[in-house]
Amino acid sequence: MRFSNRLAVVLVFAIGTSFVAGNLVTTAIRTTIPRRLDAIVVARTSGREKHPGFDDACLLTLDDGRTIQVEPELFHAVAIGDRLHKERWDEELKINDRTLSLHSSADEQGMLRTMPLALVVMLAQFVWAVRK
Repeated sequence: MRFSNRLAVVLVFAIGTSFVAGNLVTTAIRTTIPRRLDAIVVARTSGREKHPGFDDACLLTLDDGRTIQVEPELFHAVAIGDRLHKERWDEELKINDRTLSLHSSADEQGMLRTMPLALVVMLAQFVWAVRK
């Protein structure tokens, strides 16, 4: 295989790997477990997707200027004016004077199962392409 072809195969594999990593990080961040929060909710927005009620995009706008996407369970637990507080990697979120336990979502669990499989398929294609 010529150098330029090998380079193209390596680049495609690297891009695919970054997409896998991006999917895993994005779904983890939506649980808010990796995030540090100390803000007040100033707006709530729910965007309908292909399957309303199942894959809606739940967005919270915070007084620090951020708009974050969260899991529906958290979205429905907060109201405008609620203060959110948690440290990075804590699995409990303080909402005013009550506590919400955070956990891995079904979406995140699905990604944790399918993304390694996608990586294995890409690796197999990479090996096949390099040997050809």
